[in-house]
Amino acid sequence: MRGRLATPSLAARAQLNQFYNGRSAGLGQAVLRLGLLSQLTPWLQAGTNFVASSERQPSGGFVADHRAEFEASLSCSVGAFTVLYRNRYELRVRDTVFIPRTKNILQNFRTESCTG
Repeated sequence: MRGRLATPSLAARAQLNQFYNGRSAGLGQAVLRLGLLSQLTPWLQAGTNFVASSERQPSGGFVADHRAEFEASLSCSVGAFTVLYRNRYELRVRDTVFIPRTKNILQNFRTESCTG
């Protein structure tokens, strides 16, 4: 049936990233992200995450960072190309300082093989 909306789906997300570099002489940052992600329509995805991270400072110590993230992603495919726009709103607490911020990403990428 044309124009029919997809059945919404819900997924859990768990992600652990560790970043190493020479400047930090080892571990530079560790990030744990836990959240829920829902595909509301074929072109709209919404999610919420809790993020805990620790980042090495020039003094050698680490500073903790905790965030609640709310994000929405819109996507549109035209032929072999997809355009994705993600908007994320963060409520961040770092060293007892409250920092709200938004992050926007616009991506355009080829979704089919170039050798196809």
